[in-house]
Amino acid sequence: MSIYSSTKVRPYVYYCVHNITGHYYFGYRENNIKVNLPSNLDFPLYRTSSIVVKHDFENYSWHIVAEFEFGKDAYDFEQQLIYENWENPLLLNKTCFHGKKRFKAPSGRPLSDETKKKIGDKAAQRLKDHPFTDNHKANLRAAVSKSNKTRSVSEESNQKRSETMKRRRAEKFWTTTSSPQPPANPD
Repeated sequence: MSIYSSTKVRPYVYYCVHNITGHYYFGYRENNIKVNLPSNLDFPLYRTSSIVVKHDFENYSWHIVAEFEFGKDAYDFEQQLIYENWENPLLLNKTCFHGKKRFKAPSGRPLSDETKKKIGDKAAQRLKDHPFTDNHKANLRAAVSKSNKTRSVSEESNQKRSETMKRRRAEKFWTTTSSPQPPANPD
């Protein structure tokens, strides 16, 4: 239930409180802009991103805390609220990225230098083996060339390929020009 009625479509921060236990959850939403709904109409349809709250949504009262001009501001405010309540055992939020990089990986653990080096080495190897690198292109050209040297093609296959290519060129020509199409071949 919400007392507040919004008149504009803006990113917002919300607050859900369980009616019996008092557990609560902070969240923010900016995708309401895509569906063009103000916060008080969007939230009852959205029903939060928290799995815990969403499955029991009817037993929660909800409130729109604030609306913002930009989604980043709404996110920062949500994280500030979570940070201020982090020690409260009734808080349902599992992560807090206040003062950290936005949209950090859910684990929230800092990476050791050794792990960073391993990730960097793997990324470098992937780039080296990437299909668009010069090394890969050269290897591919060599493999195709070697394959073509040992391949034997019958005269019948060459004739079929030639006819197919002529037909494709003719079809392409007639579809790209404004000239009327020739009559279909009765064969």
